[in-house]
Amino acid sequence: MGCDIHSVIETCSGRFNGAKGIWSVDVVSPINLRWYALFEVLAGVRGEVKNAIAPPRGYPPDSTNCMRAISNLDGGTILSTHNHSASYLTLGEIRRALPSIEDKGVAEYLDNFTKHFLADLSLFDYDKSGDGIRLVFDFDN
Repeated sequence: MGCDIHSVIETCSGRFNGAKGIWSVDVVSPINLRWYALFEVLAGVRGEVKNAIAPPRGYPPDSTNCMRAISNLDGGTILSTHNHSASYLTLGEIRRALPSIEDKGVAEYLDNFTKHFLADLSLFDYDKSGDGIRLVFDFDN
């Protein structure tokens, strides 16, 4: 037993001329590993919240039913009572935080992770800043 992450990548299309845009799930389970140093950097899970890019914020208010996609993978329920520390970060937020991440292994992983998804998903109409692409996640025990 241990703590695992459940995650999706959501992208926002239609963010032009001040429009809010529509979020949709593009990738289910982009992070599929148990690495507590990474969990600490993402949300302070299994570590110090002060070391997190941002403290857990809950699921995005304008999110798709992203956790429905996750829960269907393992037969779980939507918003399981065992899940905790739900949050989200745009890839732009992660990129801007890279210089301040002390664990260089985690920083390198997140650098490669964001470059991959920015290159792959920016082929569409998403902005190059990464703020139209976000990682939505929670954890279980």
